[in-house]
Amino acid sequence: MKATYVWAVLFCFATLLLGACGGSSDGGSKDALARLRDETQRAAAIEELVAAGGASGPTLVKALEDPVIREVAADALIRIGAPVASVVLKARDHKDVQVKIVASTVLTAIQTQHETAKETAGATAFTWTSLSGPYGGS
Repeated sequence: MKATYVWAVLFCFATLLLGACGGSSDGGSKDALARLRDETQRAAAIEELVAAGGASGPTLVKALEDPVIREVAADALIRIGAPVASVVLKARDHKDVQVKIVASTVLTAIQTQHETAKETAGATAFTWTSLSGPYGGS
């Protein structure tokens, strides 16, 4: 569990340095939440929020409070990944137990994606290195 906290803190720090964390507390987030609640606009709203990256983190975390859109908001947070880790980490202190559970699940999924990407990158690098070795194709 300690590794999860260290990982999340490192990602939060990195995203703050890169300026990826943020969001808006203005009417834009209210409009986005209204569009998420409307089934006819939900898919388009999710795609726009995912495209906005870390800036949409606060809006999507707010959406976790609504049981109707909780699942799609969690999926969007997972798709965005590391840029929303700091906002999701704060959501683990939410007063609603369901929001806490979903936030923990989202963080675990983001961490798993990160670890899988590192393993895949390492495996790819190893494969290319092995092809240029003494028994490789050259």
